[in-house]
Amino acid sequence: MPYLINNCFMSATVRKILKNSPAKRAKLKKGDIIHFIDDIKINDFIDDIYSNSLVNPVLKIERNGNEKLIKLNKEQNDSIGIEYAENLYPPEKVCNNRCIFCFVDQLPENMRKTLYVKDDDWRYSVLYGNYITMTNMNEDDFKRIAKRKVSPLYISVHATDTNVRQQLLCNKKAADIMKQLKYLYDNKITFYSQIVLCPDINDKEILKKSLFDLCKFHPYSKNVSIVPVGLTKYRKNLPKLKHIDKKYANDLIDMIDGYKKIFIKKINTPFVYAADEFYSKADRDYHIYDEGEINAQKANGVGLFSDFIKEFESALEKIKKSRIKKRSIIIVTGVSAYKQIKKMCGSLMNLSSNLNIKVVKALSHQFGESITVAGLLTGKDIIRAVGKKKADIVFIPKESLKNDKNIFLDDLTLKDVEKKIGSCVIISPNDGYDFAMSITGGVKIE
Repeated sequence: MPYLINNCFMSATVRKILKNSPAKRAKLKKGDIIHFIDDIKINDFIDDIYSNSLVNPVLKIERNGNEKLIKLNKEQNDSIGIEYAENLYPPEKVCNNRCIFCFVDQLPENMRKTLYVKDDDWRYSVLYGNYITMTNMNEDDFKRIAKRKVSPLYISVHATDTNVRQQLLCNKKAADIMKQLKYLYDNKITFYSQIVLCPDINDKEILKKSLFDLCKFHPYSKNVSIVPVGLTKYRKNLPKLKHIDKKYANDLIDMIDGYKKIFIKKINTPFVYAADEFYSKADRDYHIYDEGEINAQKANGVGLFSDFIKEFESALEKIKKSRIKKRSIIIVTGVSAYKQIKKMCGSLMNLSSNLNIKVVKALSHQFGESITVAGLLTGKDIIRAVGKKKADIVFIPKESLKNDKNIFLDDLTLKDVEKKIGSCVIISPNDGYDFAMSITGGVKIE
C-alpha cells in the first residue's frame, strides 16, 4: 500500500483508468500501485502534470505483490489516463513573512475564515497564478522546479535590494532574491513579477534598481506589475505607511512611461506596467494595451479596464437602438471605476431615451474609504450606497462576490442584498460587451 514520508507519497494507487487512454491500452488496472513513471514518484499534482508530458514513459508498478515494468505508447501532449486514489492537492504552504503592507493583517475580526489564510506555495503559483515570495522554499524546492520545468511562476519581488526587501517582508531571514531569480533564469523557468509600491520605501531609486535588475533576466523574466499598497482602517500596531494620492500616482505613471521607452529599446518590450488603480487615483484615462500584451498580469489589476473599454466600444457599434427596452437602472461600482462607468453609461443613454441610468459610487465603510476597488465592497456597502433609490434593475459588481458563489465578504448573500434594496439585483458582467448588452436589455445585434 502507499505510504508517506515527509508528507510525500512514495507510491500512488490507480483509482480509475480513463477510456481510450495510453494506460488503458497498456492494460493497467484499478488498484495497481505506481512506484515510478520513468524516474518520477507521484507526490502531488506537479508530478502528475509533468508525467503527462513524457513521451513513451516506462511505469514501474506493483500488482498483487509483484513488480513489473510497463511501457506506455503516448505522445507528449497525451494524458497518461490515470486517476489516483490519493489526494494530489495538498494544503497550501503558508507564508512565513510579516509583510508591513500585508492585507490580511489589516482585516477586521469575524470575517470569513478563508480570508485570514496567508498562502505562499510555489505549486499553486503555477496552477492558479498566485504570487509567492519564495521565502519558505528550500534547495529541494528549487531543484524540483528546475527538474519538472515548472513554469510560469508568479513572484512577489517588491524590491531586489535585500535589506529593503527584508524590511518590507519583516523577515531578516529572507534570502537574496537575485540569486533565486538567477537560478530560475539559468534553468529557463519563466516568471512574472509584482512590486507592491510603498511610498518612500521601495519607490524612486529602489524601484529603478528593481526594474533594471529584473530586466537582466529577460526573456524568462517576462514583465513586472506595479500595484499600489492597500491600507485599510484596521492598521492597529502596524508600521505607519503613506497613502498613494493623486500627485504620487501621476508621477509614478510618468516615471513608468519613461522606463517603458528604455525597455522597448533595450529588450523590445515595455516590460513594466502600472495597475489600473494608479490611473484611477491619478484621475487619468485608463491605458489601452495591445492584444495579449499583459494577459498574465490581468489578475493583478493590470489592463482589466483596457479590455473592458474595448469590449464595450465593440458593443456600441452593434446595438440596435430601436430595440432598447425602456427601463430604469442603478449601477453600483467602486470609487476606482466610477468615472469610467459613468462615462460609458452616458454613451448608452445617448443611444435611446428609453434608458434611465444612475451610476452610484459605493464607498468601503468596512475597510475604510482609502480602499477604492469594487472587489472589496461588502453587501452592507452596496446596500448603503443604493439607500432608498429605486429602479427596475440594480447592477452590482461581480468582483464583490466570492468566486462562483453569491456571497459577499461580510457573508451577506445576493438574496439578502436584493431583499434589503427592494429592487431586482443583477450581477454586472466583467466583460464590457456583455455589460453593454445587459444594460440595454439583451437587445439583438446586427
